[in-house]
Amino acid sequence: MAELIKKQYGRVVSVELRNPSEICQERNWRKEFEGFCGVMHIYQSQHKSPGKHYIVIYDIAKNYLKTGTGDLVECKNRITLTTKNSIYTFERINIERKAGN
Repeated sequence: MAELIKKQYGRVVSVELRNPSEICQERNWRKEFEGFCGVMHIYQSQHKSPGKHYIVIYDIAKNYLKTGTGDLVECKNRITLTTKNSIYTFERINIERKAGN
């Protein structure tokens, strides 16, 4: 079972293959998620890959992207997750409520 570490609104900035080939670039379905916005859950694996993280981001229509497990680096409002096959970059989006809303 994984532990939910953070829950926040975010956006997929980029998805790059770690070892791209011409054929793989054409089949990189992950690229379709660039610009995808939604609720982002960051998990830390407790058993299968202890200490590794993965991210699930989904929108109101229940479309989602779930990454594999990998190494997580946070820098300001950016999160980079490096998995076996891909490098994902996410951006945190702060949503502030205004008085009366």
